Amino acid sequence: MIIFTDDQGYGDVGVFGAKGYTTPNIDRIGGVGVLRSTDAGGTWAATALSYPESSGHGFHAMKVNPLTGTILAGASDGVWRSTDNGLNWTQVRVGDDYFDVVWKPGSSTICYVVKGSGSARGVKVSTDDGVTFTGAGGGGPQGFTVGKSKFAVSAADPSKLYVHFTHTSAYNSIGTYLSTNDGGSFTLQSTTDIVSDQGWYNLIFGADPNNANQLIGGGIAISRSTNGGVNWASLGGTVHVDQHAIEWKPGSPDVVWVGNDGGLYESANDGGTWSVRNTNLVTYQFYDICVAQSSPTFVMGGTQDNGTDRWTGSTTWGEGLGADGMVCNINPATGTTVYAEIQFGDQYLASEIQLPCQFRMQCADESDDADTDDAGDDEV
Repeated sequence: MIIFTDDQGYGDVGVFGAKGYTTPNIDRIGGVGVLRSTDAGGTWAATALSYPESSGHGFHAMKVNPLTGTILAGASDGVWRSTDNGLNWTQVRVGDDYFDVVWKPGSSTICYVVKGSGSARGVKVSTDDGVTFTGAGGGGPQGFTVGKSKFAVSAADPSKLYVHFTHTSAYNSIGTYLSTNDGGSFTLQSTTDIVSDQGWYNLIFGADPNNANQLIGGGIAISRSTNGGVNWASLGGTVHVDQHAIEWKPGSPDVVWVGNDGGLYESANDGGTWSVRNTNLVTYQFYDICVAQSSPTFVMGGTQDNGTDRWTGSTTWGEGLGADGMVCNINPATGTTVYAEIQFGDQYLASEIQLPCQFRMQCADESDDADTDDAGDDEV
């Protein structure tokens, strides 16, 4: 789902949402189109751009031109444009995946989209506020290799247009590219892989609005460049894996937020350190829950990329087994032995449960009375 606000004063629209997963997962949930709220998200209504959920449709990106109010939405079936606060939409690019849209800072006419499936992939440029587009100039990667890709622009230097391309089948980074002539040509900055072979699923890429040479990007983890994408360094820290969104806070030059499979994280120093911001947010998506027959408050749950964690009756869950938590069960005979599974069918057990839960790999011929070890980390 994409959520963004129109804070430029165009009409009474406060929030837009575009529902649906746009990854190739077989278990993805199809979208119903663009939704519109005029009361800061309190209530929502469908727009003219609607789909049946069974269509499998989804949106990759949606941006508003701050000077004209025009909205562009990159979708799994092309590019859509609205000039009446999202009520009605016109399809300006037909077919295939357009993974990102961006407006040149300070320009009322120039914008860019990037296509990552079908034929003629790569960057497209518009000089008429998104009505028509033409292919960008040379210097970029071979079009047939391009998959999910993202732009980065900075108001500090609008002449710089960065693009990070990922590979359509290997899913790693093709590279970071820079154009300084509105997409007329591109120069390769580096081939550093910042997505770690998950470019089909997660990719963030953004430029500091106060420093056009500072970029933050990532896929599984987060990296930063301070020289326009030539060199990248891992930011590490306590940020959860699998990055999906990045945004600098307006009016706060060093504050940047990211959204990932673990929720929301904030940095007050351009990514140097991070703080989790999930208080009062429900960030778990459960695949399975199991309850001990001996205690109604001994509950384990397998969650999407947040592990198999334990609930003991409070308002929070305690740390358990990492990775993608799948099915789980608690042995009714012992009341303390937990069986858990992660993606690809790997199975673990933990005995004499305490927080954080200590899991170890479970082999098919093992009994419950073996020693326990830590299962590992969340980075999958």
